[in-house]
Amino acid sequence: MKPSYRNFFLAVLVTVTLSATAQTVIPYAVTAPCSPANAPSNLQRIVGNALVNVGAITVGGTPVTVNGLGYDSGDPSRLFALGVNTASPGTVPLYQISTTNGTAINLGNLVGPPTPTTNLNGVGQSLVFNLIGDGSNNRQYYVMAMTARVTPTFTINDATLYVGEIDVSVPVVSNSPVWRAATLDPAATAIVNAFLLQATAYFAGTGPLPQGGIQDWLFDPISGHLISYLGIEQRFLTISNINSAPSGVISVPSPQIPVTREVGGMYRDQLNNVYAIVSDFGAVYQIDRTTGDYTGNTFSLGVACLRGDAAAASLPPTLPVELIRFTATPNTQGAVELNWKTASEEDVAYFRLERQCATDAGTEWKALETLPARNQPGGAEYQLRDRQPNAAALHYRLVTVDLDGRVAYSATVAVRFTGDSKLGPLTPNPANEQCQLTFSAPLLTTGLLEVYNSLGVRVQHQVLTGATTLRTASLPAGYYTVVATVGGARQTQRLLVAR
Repeated sequence: MKPSYRNFFLAVLVTVTLSATAQTVIPYAVTAPCSPANAPSNLQRIVGNALVNVGAITVGGTPVTVNGLGYDSGDPSRLFALGVNTASPGTVPLYQISTTNGTAINLGNLVGPPTPTTNLNGVGQSLVFNLIGDGSNNRQYYVMAMTARVTPTFTINDATLYVGEIDVSVPVVSNSPVWRAATLDPAATAIVNAFLLQATAYFAGTGPLPQGGIQDWLFDPISGHLISYLGIEQRFLTISNINSAPSGVISVPSPQIPVTREVGGMYRDQLNNVYAIVSDFGAVYQIDRTTGDYTGNTFSLGVACLRGDAAAASLPPTLPVELIRFTATPNTQGAVELNWKTASEEDVAYFRLERQCATDAGTEWKALETLPARNQPGGAEYQLRDRQPNAAALHYRLVTVDLDGRVAYSATVAVRFTGDSKLGPLTPNPANEQCQLTFSAPLLTTGLLEVYNSLGVRVQHQVLTGATTLRTASLPAGYYTVVATVGGARQTQRLLVAR
């Protein structure tokens, strides 16, 4: 099958991150008129509320048409994109583009996933999509392909979506991605099959240009997922585990963006807010990066889908807070001390601490606690304690939320506990109503907590998962032995219950 070359005046918009801590980003746009088809592309840089033309995208002086723009997080001097090869429509060139002047290097045609063998289910086909690509914060560039078997009556069988990973950190970037077949839920499978059915009819000359399906995707650096807003279907696709076993799930945004049109581009700003571009008339809609829900924030690029028009994006300003320090430090009781300091604050609603560790469900970030902002012009210092870290290796981040609901994420800090988990002192001791058990490091497995009286009779027991509250209100006054057994290791402490 040949790829479908749907042309938008704004192919895609990406941001180049210059520093993981400073979060300085430079938005770039690839623009081309809607007519004629496959018109050459220009690279433009967004400065304030205007587009500054970097230059025509050319290879050896010849203008080319590109899509699927993605950044290299380790080298802000270059971008990557996929080309429209009108001379050989079945191929998709991979380009490296200079952010200085738009000149490009052809790295060769992408090598797609293996074509399925022809059998009773149909003729094997393999299709690399030149519309879809994005860069990650770990110097990968992600592209998409599909394979299927097509019957003589244009029935689609055995359709498979592939996520292709290209390492752009190496001196010579390969045009042969590492392809991983994605497992899709029923809703995503139906959308893929419907699109392939349209594409098959189109290439056979019996149907119109395909519409709907995935027109672009975005790498979300917060979750590590690839996300896509499907404008025709009004659905949101999330692909997780993209570096191992990709898994795609469709959800229904609520509310949805207010128009049912193709979303030809997606991008994020310096705050990791996500935007979907309806390229037919230059409208931009902010959506939630986890659900696809329309946030109500819309602005216009001020152009129509016509030759020669410019695209000027008004990106949201940065949040009114300057974070100068964020640290996470393990203490001797198996907890983590979290501290941060701001240089200035204004109109900030609150701060939220989030944690990610292997024992949490999946790899999603979990909210731990929130603190109201003090909004002091000279800044302030904050402290929180994670009393039950759950794992030996963890990551923390600080989320800043302003009064308008906008959010910003700090750089991630890592914590690693070393050594065995030692049972610390019981506090308080003597105890009345209760006492607290703490450990020098998080427990990686559950254990058993037992309490024995002075006669050696077990009077209480419970499952032990980490820092634990031991209820003593029902115990008579006297001395007790508290026994914690974890992984076969038995540790004891003496406890006095006083009345």
